[in-house]
Amino acid sequence: MSKAHIEQRAEYIEASKLFAESNARQTAVIENMTVQIDKHRETVAVAFILCGIGWGIAITMIAQVLS
Repeated sequence: MSKAHIEQRAEYIEASKLFAESNARQTAVIENMTVQIDKHRETVAVAFILCGIGWGIAITMIAQVLS
């Protein structure tokens, strides 16, 4: 193996390590987000229901005003 080839492989190995570290950090962030979503799932469901009720009331009021 030539010196240039060995240096190229070393650079490739270093880049692979950096990519693996970045991937591990991203995976940890995604796992943390998943935990947070699971903790707040019921709150989000209630918020969506209340939003739906609010939109229903608003549309009904607009329909009454326009008719």
